[in-house]
Amino acid sequence: MKVQDFKLDFGREKRLGFGEAIFCKQKSSGQIDAILDNATEHDFSFLLTHLSEQKLQLLDFKHREKIDFDKASETGFFKFSNFEKKVGIVAVVSGGTSDARIALEVKDT
Repeated sequence: MKVQDFKLDFGREKRLGFGEAIFCKQKSSGQIDAILDNATEHDFSFLLTHLSEQKLQLLDFKHREKIDFDKASETGFFKFSNFEKKVGIVAVVSGGTSDARIALEVKDT
């Protein structure tokens, strides 16, 4: 699958104030690299979800060094810099430790 086969929403950040989220679980490292090449070309940042540490290590170094990776939640922020934080209250509730990874992913998202 080529990067043009993925429907990347490069207008999301302008419309909604946050960038595209990439679900990495079923993508190969090559596909993720192609998406991140495209993101770099357009100067966009992405949230990467379900990104295992093993898959992260298979990514091109030029991308890995731009990803702020959280092992516990398996999320990564690609090329995120300081952005305007919105004030509000959000509760993330889980049923216990078996839900911890998902709760942390929700918090990061």
